[in-house]
Amino acid sequence: MAQANPEFKYYRQLAGTWKNSDGSCVVVLTEFVGITVSYGGAVLDGNYGVTPTGPSVELHPRGAQGRSMPDFMTYRYDPSEDIQLKLGDRALKDGGQTRFNIDFAWHDDTDRLHLDLSNVITGEKLSFILDREVVSASYSPLKEGECRCDCGQIFASKFCPNCGAPRKERKSTYIIREAVPDDAEKMISYLNQVGGESDNLLHGENEFKVPVEGVKRKLAMSKESENSIVLIALENEQIIARAELDGYYPARIRHRAKFGISVRKDYWNQGIGTEMLKRIFEQAKEMKIRIIELEVISDNLRGINLYHKMGFVDIGIYKAYFNVNGTFKDAIVMQKIL
Repeated sequence: MAQANPEFKYYRQLAGTWKNSDGSCVVVLTEFVGITVSYGGAVLDGNYGVTPTGPSVELHPRGAQGRSMPDFMTYRYDPSEDIQLKLGDRALKDGGQTRFNIDFAWHDDTDRLHLDLSNVITGEKLSFILDREVVSASYSPLKEGECRCDCGQIFASKFCPNCGAPRKERKSTYIIREAVPDDAEKMISYLNQVGGESDNLLHGENEFKVPVEGVKRKLAMSKESENSIVLIALENEQIIARAELDGYYPARIRHRAKFGISVRKDYWNQGIGTEMLKRIFEQAKEMKIRIIELEVISDNLRGINLYHKMGFVDIGIYKAYFNVNGTFKDAIVMQKIL
């Protein structure tokens, strides 16, 4: 069967998370033409196109006319270039203000991504070379009704438009329920595991040191609270995800609550985070909570995309929120009004 998009193979080739050597610049590309770029607290979240280049395309080295060519003309700007990225939106924004513009983005024949930015305030030119992370970002969260084919294509119909394979439905076997004190030991094991699976949580691997009795007391208090709750997702009696809504006590801010969530890495991109958030929203409304607040590390693009999809909006930046192995990271402060 013919491909619905003849350039789909290039999107599949580029799909992944790309980072420069110090992790300050992060690009996430999906095979479904989505792009997210994060640098210096500023973010671009949009779509991209591809133009295959290579030796058959005329070479115009960077210089006097390299980047002033009309959009309808295709040239290579480097001998190693094999794919150019075409962007509709080129602005990286922080709090609604444009801080950087993307001048040029391209992929080379050694599987590296190149990104050139301009600082809109100072005019400084920045060039980054990014390497692909091992975990592909092509496995982005599915929208309602979508499934992912073995070939990598995401679609909502009965047959894959790329390879023609019939739709396969994954049967979910996990359950979501409120955590109880008897879950304390499982909770500690879970938290120590997920702490080592990313740098996005408050603790690393095996750094959660609260004793079992302390966790039991916390879960008992949440269960008795009128404006707090801890939810867990379980499969085969093992915790695979956790979400907490922690309401404030003072009367004048009891309409607000803090939110946090984590999912075991082997269950990422299966819609579990979305389902947990939906349940949290339901519980929050029953508790008469009007505003849910959270902080998310500025380079946690997977989390940022999920929160935006679920209706959270950015309200500020918390500078140097995390200290991860001596590297300070900012957090984006978000809220959702129910």
